Amino acid sequence: MVGEAHSLYLDLDDEITAVIDRICAVESDDVTVVIPKGAVVTQSIVNLKLLKRAVERAKKNVVLVTRDETGQLLATRAGFSVKATPSGEVIQPRPLRRVSAEPVIQEDQDSEPLTVGDESEVV
Repeated sequence: MVGEAHSLYLDLDDEITAVIDRICAVESDDVTVVIPKGAVVTQSIVNLKLLKRAVERAKKNVVLVTRDETGQLLATRAGFSVKATPSGEVIQPRPLRRVSAEPVIQEDQDSEPLTVGDESEVV
């Protein structure tokens, strides 16, 4: 079976260790992992980085398939090829948005400006 792509279908509550074991047990080098929206596996960048490290060590070419936008974003950040559908195109990583390091200053129209760390009493 080496050389043929193999598909694995995950459940919402599959833990990362079980997923790694299942992928590594597949004889094929090419594995498509279909993940439901909201699955535990794709809700953590740590999980996905652990998975990426394990599949690289096992010399597996893994493509993740999910319609979960958060999962897609995290999976691409972890270095996976990601698709929304098994026959779809690979999703390109979206650029990260820059977040300002400057403190946010909010002004109330009738009072002095409030800054981060302002310890004035709220009435």
